[in-house]
Amino acid sequence: MKIFIAVLVLIFSFQTLIKAEDIRELEIAGMSIGSSLLNKYNKIEIKKKINDNNAFYYKDKKFLDIFFKLENYKYEWAQITIKPKDKNFIIHSIGGQIDYIGNIQKCYSDMNNIFSIIKKNFIPKRFEENIKITHKFDKTGNSKAAYSRLYYDNGVVNIECYDWSEELPYTDKLLVSVMSSEFRNFINNVAYE
Repeated sequence: MKIFIAVLVLIFSFQTLIKAEDIRELEIAGMSIGSSLLNKYNKIEIKKKINDNNAFYYKDKKFLDIFFKLENYKYEWAQITIKPKDKNFIIHSIGGQIDYIGNIQKCYSDMNNIFSIIKKNFIPKRFEENIKITHKFDKTGNSKAAYSRLYYDNGVVNIECYDWSEELPYTDKLLVSVMSSEFRNFINNVAYE
């Protein structure tokens, strides 16, 4: 009987560990990677966002970021990455965004707190913490970013602060995003080359 109970405990412990490593379980504003954006918004709302001036097409128009204003969530905005020609609107990246106008130090503090919480609850294969870079998008070199990243079998979780140059029309922000492996590979190897 003791062996049977020990086996059951091991099985349930293993299942919990698997779930803790599957970032598709990590939701932002009720959405997760691999699911359809149609579960949250209708086609008319999505198409309107695709045609919005704020939509951002990546190199070769393979992926597209669209933005939804959020209410009743911790985040002010949802940044969602889809393939523009995908009729199912599968989410390849979902990010929650908070604007930090004139308070980038608070952004860095919040980034570190969020990183600790996610790392504790979704056990990563590996991680990078508090990396500072010059953002490749800004050719002047005046825009900075800091990030912490957690790697999993099926994707990556990024916690990033963006300190945009005054010359660019962007707002400093915190972005917590969950990215599929496919989209992360695209960002690393294609998007800014």
